[in-house]
Amino acid sequence: MQVHFLEIISTALQADSTVTPAERKKFLRLLRGETAPTPDGNDNHQPPQIYSREQAAKLLGNKTTRFVDLLCRRGLLKKFTPKGNQRSIGITAESFNHFIEGVE
Repeated sequence: MQVHFLEIISTALQADSTVTPAERKKFLRLLRGETAPTPDGNDNHQPPQIYSREQAAKLLGNKTTRFVDLLCRRGLLKKFTPKGNQRSIGITAESFNHFIEGVE
């Protein structure tokens, strides 16, 4: 994209009183093809992948959910508990993959 085009867009955005400076910066970043940083400062923030207990049991070779719970109690798998919750919703893919790599 040419510099003159970006200057024209920037001037037009400055002339519009409904566009805040933060929004203007965001628009210009998008036009340049830059990725906008997330609020915590990480550009590559992705939510953790989570397996349910049933999925983890099936991936372990049709084991039971009780076996998965036993692996969690031993510290071989890590349960994921979202912020504000007291109960876990599943097993993190990171701990599951680490466990599988250690078995092989």
